[in-house]
Amino acid sequence: MRFLIDENLPGDLVGAAQESQHEARWSRDFAPAASDSMLLAVLEQTGEILVTRDVRFANLVLGLMASGVSLSGAVLIREDSVKAVRVAWRSFLVRGTEVKGLVVLTRDKIQIRRLAGL
Repeated sequence: MRFLIDENLPGDLVGAAQESQHEARWSRDFAPAASDSMLLAVLEQTGEILVTRDVRFANLVLGLMASGVSLSGAVLIREDSVKAVRVAWRSFLVRGTEVKGLVVLTRDKIQIRRLAGL
């Protein structure tokens, strides 16, 4: 999988994804303080999956997918502490959960909201 890690998450999530044989990059490295609309354009162009802590942004991706926009999905990490974010992310990577819509992570569970037909 190919991930675009939002700048509201620690940059070391990129390395964790790469260690698990995924491609990943941190938005702060190529577009610091980019607007959501700019990142959406990047996601549509590259096919990357958004990884974020922003509930509104993750739901926007899901809604756009439902309306036919060509996006690959989103992973929403619902943890407050950096340590818990890292635990949830590594757990997700180890399980190899497929992203076909919205995946919501906490350190204790993975919830999947798929779009109809996917």
